[in-house]
Amino acid sequence: MRASGCALLLLAACTSSTPEVEVRTYVGDTFERRDPTLQRDALLKVFRTLAPAWLQRSAEDGKTIGVVTTSRPARTQAEFDALVDELRRGPIDDLAGPAHRLTETPADLWPAVRAGLLAERSAPKGDYRALLAVIGGDVPNRYGHFALTWKKAHGHAVLVSEDWFGDLLAIPKAKLSVPLLRVYRDCVLQTALLRAAMSLGRDPDLADHVVETLLDVAYHHHGTFRDEVSRALAGIGDEALPALIVASADSSGEPQAALARFILDKMDRLHPARTLAHVRTEPRVLARVIEAYGQTRVADAAEPLLDFVDDRSPTIRAAARVAFERYVVGPAPRAEQKQVRLLRGETATAKAALTYRGRAALAVQARLAAEAPDLLEAPCELYDEHRVVDPVCEAAPERQTAAYVRRLDERRREREDAAIQAALGLEDPEASADAINRLLAENPELHARATLVEFFRTRGVELEAAGDRLASAVELRKAAMLASDHDPDVSDDLRVRALLNEAHDRTLPFHGREMLLRTAFGIRPADLRVQHALRELDAQASTAWVPAIPKPRHTATLPLLGFLLFAALWMGVRARRWVLGASQPTHLA
Repeated sequence: MRASGCALLLLAACTSSTPEVEVRTYVGDTFERRDPTLQRDALLKVFRTLAPAWLQRSAEDGKTIGVVTTSRPARTQAEFDALVDELRRGPIDDLAGPAHRLTETPADLWPAVRAGLLAERSAPKGDYRALLAVIGGDVPNRYGHFALTWKKAHGHAVLVSEDWFGDLLAIPKAKLSVPLLRVYRDCVLQTALLRAAMSLGRDPDLADHVVETLLDVAYHHHGTFRDEVSRALAGIGDEALPALIVASADSSGEPQAALARFILDKMDRLHPARTLAHVRTEPRVLARVIEAYGQTRVADAAEPLLDFVDDRSPTIRAAARVAFERYVVGPAPRAEQKQVRLLRGETATAKAALTYRGRAALAVQARLAAEAPDLLEAPCELYDEHRVVDPVCEAAPERQTAAYVRRLDERRREREDAAIQAALGLEDPEASADAINRLLAENPELHARATLVEFFRTRGVELEAAGDRLASAVELRKAAMLASDHDPDVSDDLRVRALLNEAHDRTLPFHGREMLLRTAFGIRPADLRVQHALRELDAQASTAWVPAIPKPRHTATLPLLGFLLFAALWMGVRARRWVLGASQPTHLA
């Protein structure tokens, strides 16, 4: 035995493998490990002992418990606050989830996003700069200069981040020192809110508010996040253009105007002609951009705006006319002066550039010279020899603009009349109706409405006489719509006639026909046709609900039914007596 034991020991010593040893430790008696109830009580005792110490740990250690977690984007203010709390106090390795959910904040919570972006920060700018240097975040210095961008543009091998949000989440947490953990959490929160603002800025109802807020955020906390804010503004896209145009024209000296011009230049939308050409296929955005130029009266936008005063879209045409009218109506603005050095060292003052009024006047004169030379006025001098403004000459751009617009309207009306006459001249009535329908679809505001009203009314009457009342109602409704602006009485009469034709359809349910006739009665209560139709409908309703009593086929049926009823009652009485008799006790004499 001793020899074999020594051999085994020698064999184990000669092997190169390390023996594996499993060590298990536990607290308490041995029998407690085998009893589930006692084991659970022991775990609860340990948790109650250690929980206060865990709750008192600093938020920077990333292990604090008690944070409410959410698994979807916030829908209420409480859920938004819970996501923000996760980013500020949750585990440091699990910030990506709540951060991405925060970027999908809905429009209802925009005030909460705005408050978070403009919240005060206690950490100094140097701490943010030190942290953002890890990812190449370019933070401007006190003069607003971006050193990293300048170095990269001049050939230096430097790292410049173009996506702070993604790069911050990708930082290895081992590179973060404990004093900068709070700043790191705030940077993740702020970049997530900027992502949310960029998404919300694409909402037409919020675009202007979001852009104004982001321009303020760019200079909040010494402009720490200005580089990322500029990317958020550019990421909004075309919806940000109106607010950026308005902000760029601010002459109060605030830095937001310079940033707005920088963003427009970055988006290649600084020049009005290029901007209007870019958004021409987006009517809603185009109308808002035109209104912005009318509000700011940018001099370079005067000539491009004239391209839209005769646009096919009534909305765009009206917006362009209102905007250009702001250029030519009112007192003439004063031109900016600049110093000019003459020969022999002398200096003088001269106009720095044409004003928006001067640019608009030149644009109108050029259009009139090319399209309507007969409307041009003779040149005049705005100031007399005493430097007093001549009111007649001052109003010349307004008069010429009005004359140009009237000429455009006359030409467009002639084109519309010619198209309508060509459609009415077709031999087939169906083809004429289709052609006019296409004209109305392209331009709902046709001028020759009286001709179209008569055409659709005649066609409706013919279909009514042919018995096709539903088709007649369609044509009569078109005529009523076209006559609603200039002849309301005729429009009401046509609508009532269309309702009567629709109510004549017997396939409609009773309540549907009644609703149509009641609508016609509300339009014309004294119309005899409507009153007669309602009386007929009431008569049909009264006869439709009278129950029909069937007549017996044979006269012997009623006596037979009476006999059977009597027999059933008699058998019931006999059965009741038998049951009562059976329940009585029997006495023997």
